[in-house]
Amino acid sequence: MFDTISYIPTILAYIFISLLVTILGFIVIYVSHKIYVTIYDNLPVAQLSPSSSTKITQKIKTMSQPSALVCGPMGRKSKTG
Repeated sequence: MFDTISYIPTILAYIFISLLVTILGFIVIYVSHKIYVTIYDNLPVAQLSPSSSTKITQKIKTMSQPSALVCGPMGRKSKTG
């Protein structure tokens, strides 16, 4: 009977230490994230030239148009035959 009572301070100490480790972990993650944002947020962003941006928009337009080979009943495979 006295054996189980003697484990209570040890269990409470483990709970307290794990709570401290968890809080310190969150603090380290928060601070490292803030440092990362301050370093990489101020970097200049590369601008696209007008010719490359028009090529990209043309490619997006051609990819968004449905193709005759894919759409329609002839492009689909039936499960029965």
